[in-house]
Amino acid sequence: MVHQRRVVKRRDVTLLSIISGLILLLHVGAPDLLIIILFPGLILAAVGNTGYAASFLNGRLLKWLGDISYSLYLIHGFVQFVTTKLLAASSFGNRTELSGLSSFALAVGMVAVSLLLATMTYYAVEKVGRRYLRSVFGVRSAIRLQKSPSIEPQRAYR
Repeated sequence: MVHQRRVVKRRDVTLLSIISGLILLLHVGAPDLLIIILFPGLILAAVGNTGYAASFLNGRLLKWLGDISYSLYLIHGFVQFVTTKLLAASSFGNRTELSGLSSFALAVGMVAVSLLLATMTYYAVEKVGRRYLRSVFGVRSAIRLQKSPSIEPQRAYR
């Protein structure tokens, strides 16, 4: 059991080392090729991790962000456009004239509105649309396929 704890700890250290190395290389302006070479190692270290990092990466927050990510991608530009237009129409005029605190508050507000709208569109559009298209084309979801009694699970041979 002690050996198992060391392996888990070693995997966490490996993942954190690669992340730290990438951050350092990005900070010092290292050549892009060197940074790109480290990304497959980062992905492999994250996928193969069974330690504390795995529990964080598989947590509810990141699962939720993964679910709404496409909606967030589509909606954030709209939020930025509307915010820019509202700032131009208001007394602020140029957004570069905002103070540091006002700029930070505006950024937090934009992120909050983007997350809220992305969550709403995920549940109101994406999930409903996906369900409708599956019914039209007769496609069963992957979750239902796994639970289907007609498909026998693979057995481990010893």
